[in-house]
Amino acid sequence: MVQFDQPLPCDARIVLRAYNPVTAHAGERERRLAVPLTGVPGLADALFLELGAYTFVAAPGGP
Repeated sequence: MVQFDQPLPCDARIVLRAYNPVTAHAGERERRLAVPLTGVPGLADALFLELGAYTFVAAPGGP
């Protein structure tokens, strides 16, 4: 569970993405769909497949 000290603006969105690393034995299609996770220390040369994404939208009015 994530809690914030203050309510989020009613138009706020938080996007969580799940990735799986591409192994050395990946097929051509996996490599074509894979993306690097830029800005992540230690993972600059690794490729990842996005498994899914969840978008949370703040409800109007706050608590």
